[in-house]
This record gives sequence, structure tokens and C-alpha cells, in this order.
Amino acid sequence: QLLSNSKEKILQSHIENLPFILQSTTWSEFIKQAEKKGSAIADSLLKTSPDNQKYIRISISYGEFNNEILFCGITNDHTQEEEYLKEVHQKKEELASAYKELLSTEEDLKKQYLHLMEMKEALQKSEHQYRSIFNDAILGIFQLTPDGEYIKVNPAFANMLGYNSPEEMKKGELTFF
Repeated sequence: QLLSNSKEKILQSHIENLPFILQSTTWSEFIKQAEKKGSAIADSLLKTSPDNQKYIRISISYGEFNNEILFCGITNDHTQEEEYLKEVHQKKEELASAYKELLSTEEDLKKQYLHLMEMKEALQKSEHQYRSIFNDAILGIFQLTPDGEYIKVNPAFANMLGYNSPEEMKKGELTFF
């Protein structure tokens, strides 16, 4: 609507009739703010078509000249800046989400690590108990391959066969068959 008007028609229009939609104030409040402080700045939307809008920053200054009240306005299109800020905000949210996920993953990994350490300790304890039972038994215990070769023998079994240790027995290349 604004873009189809002539310069003269726009200049003759009352500011409230222009198609700017102020985001945080009304036109009356905006003008009063300029009168009070000497100038004011407001962000607005300008709908150029039903599916297109621009972000416009409006700056107005108030003054008197020859006993006339004058308002001088400057508009600045900062659509690209707003779009960039939206993109930055979106990326910031994505990074925050990824960071939160990373922290969650780190916490899960710590829990898994602690669980694995507990399992490792339990396994080492169990292995130590097995070795103690195997090595300290008064009964002879051995393990063979299907071909009759010794895989493991305990000290009691090695002693029963006349050896001083299981290692000495294995070196003797004795087979069960």
C-alpha cells in the first residue's frame, strides 16, 4: 500500500496512517517520547505484501523552528539484521540442545564406565577365587585337549606325578594317553 503511493501523498499523510506496525508502543506514545526526550527510536513491521514483511527501525527527532513544531524521521530497513539474529538465535538453541545431549551422553558414558569397572573388579575377584581353588586344592585337577595334551594342571596333580610344579610337568611333554 505504501509503495504504491506518491511521495507527495506520503508526505501529506498523518504518521498514524502509514502502514508501519510499531512493535512496542503506539504512535501517540512514540511522538510523546520524542517530544519529551528530543528523539525516539522504535522498531516496526512494514507489510509489503500478505506474505512479505520488512523490519524497519524508525528514528524521529523533535524540534521547533520559527515557532513551528517539527518532527524529522529516518527509517532504516534492518530486515537482514533481524533475519541474521533469528538465524543466530536458532543456531544458539541448536547448540544448546546439542550441548545438553552431549552432557547426557557424557553422564551415560560415566555410568557405563563405572559399571564396567565394577564388573571388572567382580571378574578379577572371581578369577582370583578360581585360581586359589585350582592352585590350593589338595586334589589333582587338570584340563586336557581332545588329543590328550595337558592345558592346565594344578600343583597337587603335578606333585602326584612326581613333578615339582605344573610348569615342569608341561616341559616334560607328558600326555595322558
